[in-house]
Amino acid sequence: LQFTRTAEESKALNTRQGSMIIISASGMCDAGRIKHHLKHNLWKKENTVIFVGYQAQGTLGRRLVDGAKKVKIFGEEIHVNARIVQIEGFSGHADLNGLLEWIGNFEIKPKKIFVVHGEGNTLQDFSETIREKFGIDTIIPERGSTYSISYEGEVRDRGKAFSETSYRRLVVIDLLETLKEELDQIYDNIASGLNREKNEEEIEEIILKLKNLENSMHQMRRMS
Repeated sequence: LQFTRTAEESKALNTRQGSMIIISASGMCDAGRIKHHLKHNLWKKENTVIFVGYQAQGTLGRRLVDGAKKVKIFGEEIHVNARIVQIEGFSGHADLNGLLEWIGNFEIKPKKIFVVHGEGNTLQDFSETIREKFGIDTIIPERGSTYSISYEGEVRDRGKAFSETSYRRLVVIDLLETLKEELDQIYDNIASGLNREKNEEEIEEIILKLKNLENSMHQMRRMS
């Protein structure tokens, strides 16, 4: 087992020859080095991508598990030719019974419980189960909601801290981070090839990437 502690070491895996197993976060493929690994390996039919955790709706991991034939990574359309496999049963979170057992072991039960992790129907069902089993009131907060909790345990809804415009700007910030990663990758690709003459296909690929980045910047202007 070899650890890649720097971004440069991680990127070097994408040019390494021979068989290997890459263990990488994040679990739902929406951020981090995993996106670079997927971009360089999804289109190769000899590869296998194994998911061992839950994939939430709307994530890149969920689209792959659901059988997407093409995905966009860093603004580039990638064909999914690799074999996609999911192993059920592995998770960093307790299941329903585990959570209910945890709540049941409190000597002094909480007055309210915030239910924040899971999809819509699951949140509602779990909240109802808590109320029926323990008689504890639950809250499913909406995005941007804020609450104050007094020393005595009183919970007060303070309304929303952020407007939808603020969230749109957070999306733009996320896009900027993605664009920065892609620009860094293009720069590294060009810089590493200064001492050799690039062929026509490599040049066309770089031009296409730059055009995709330009389209992404137009999209950000509209969003901001």
